[in-house]
Amino acid sequence: MIPFPYRDENPSPSSHQFLIPLIAVNVLVFASEYLGPLRPPELFRVWGFLPSNPEPWRWLTSQFLHSGVMHIAGNMWFLWLFGDNVEGRLRERFVPFYLFCGMGANLFDLVFRAGSDVPAVGASGAISGVLGAYFVLFPHARLQCVIMLFFRLIRFSMPAWGFGTLYVGVQVLMTFLSPAGGVAYAAHLGGAVFGAAIAFLFLGASPVEAIGTSGPAGEPPPPPEDGLPDIRLRLPGRANRPPAASPVAGTPRPAA
Repeated sequence: MIPFPYRDENPSPSSHQFLIPLIAVNVLVFASEYLGPLRPPELFRVWGFLPSNPEPWRWLTSQFLHSGVMHIAGNMWFLWLFGDNVEGRLRERFVPFYLFCGMGANLFDLVFRAGSDVPAVGASGAISGVLGAYFVLFPHARLQCVIMLFFRLIRFSMPAWGFGTLYVGVQVLMTFLSPAGGVAYAAHLGGAVFGAAIAFLFLGASPVEAIGTSGPAGEPPPPPEDGLPDIRLRLPGRANRPPAASPVAGTPRPAA
């Protein structure tokens, strides 16, 4: 199980001039799926990504289709949470970067599901690319997460590199354990690989470190006010060093 991140302690200079329109386009396309004459799942077979028939337009159109409310809600939340900092670094290059990562995700899906006639849809692959870049550029940014353990909601914080390692590890594992399941884990993996590679190669040699916003630098955040247990996860390597200031879906596929 992967923890759910609900906030990052990483100020961003981004004006969201590209992020908000990108989210709006995804939402509008999702709404239009149920307004036209061609609706899911037939719509997905025409515009989704088919490894058995990877026609050129499918590499892009599949990135804007979603199979349900929870599918698009989860994807857009992750895009909003991690996208602002990456947009702050890329600026006008953010949208091309996003689409390129989505195509990289489809490439991995094509390799691992060669010949499959089940369409893949969703922005998860492209958003995984955004996550991959975030983990490289801001490895020590703190993420506030929640997870359900023993019927109790636990809140804790962890560094982005720790969350990224867990996220990528799960995608690798599930790519081989569940290659024909309802989630395109290979697409997640491909997007993250492409995003991280671009961040390493083109966005500077040294990763940027983030400073927490919930309290003065080097100090823990204030105690929670909602009654949830709060655990500050200390992973090795950075425990006693304050961070420096920052300049800064699967592509889930239908079951049938």
